[in-house]
Amino acid sequence: MGAMSFLIEYPLIAVIPAMAFVGLYRLTRRPFVIVVALAWMFYGIYEYAMQERILCSGECNTGSTCS
Repeated sequence: MGAMSFLIEYPLIAVIPAMAFVGLYRLTRRPFVIVVALAWMFYGIYEYAMQERILCSGECNTGSTCS
């Protein structure tokens, strides 16, 4: 199981790097770091919505992509 397939299977794990980047932002105050944190957070929300079949408009397979 690769790193990305692990995140697809357990999408809320994406909160961990998001929170790490928030902590890094608090230390550095660089805007790019908060953008990366938000990207991780939105990725986790997206994968969770795909897993729960909220964003799937057609038949979904067992992964996070729609057919």
